[in-house]
Amino acid sequence: MINSRLSYVCLNGVHCAACRESTSGRDYTGTVNTTSSGKQCQHWSSNTTHDPDPSFVTDDNFPDGSVSAAENYCRNPDPDHLEGVWCYTMDPGVEREPCDIPLCFYRAEFDTRSLFGWYIANIECK
Repeated sequence: MINSRLSYVCLNGVHCAACRESTSGRDYTGTVNTTSSGKQCQHWSSNTTHDPDPSFVTDDNFPDGSVSAAENYCRNPDPDHLEGVWCYTMDPGVEREPCDIPLCFYRAEFDTRSLFGWYIANIECK
């Protein structure tokens, strides 16, 4: 199992903001702000066009540290939503939609110099 406290990097040495490191996407900190269908995301701290659910739209549920820091980026602050990042949309007829953020792919390689034998060689953000 991969330690979720590690800071993973892509092949080019940049933090994996282009992909989500878990299925739920609760760790995603990228800047995508449109849904899979191209709708613009609403700011998390705004109640225009939709009223965010106060039970999970709280500072503690955002990897950015606060609701306002999450701006209008795709996130998953809902602990019961396990299928990836989403956002409230600016479309009055569509409350929320998923965002198309792929999973990061980890490649482990065997290393005889390592105490446990295996290490994470790199992460590919596709």
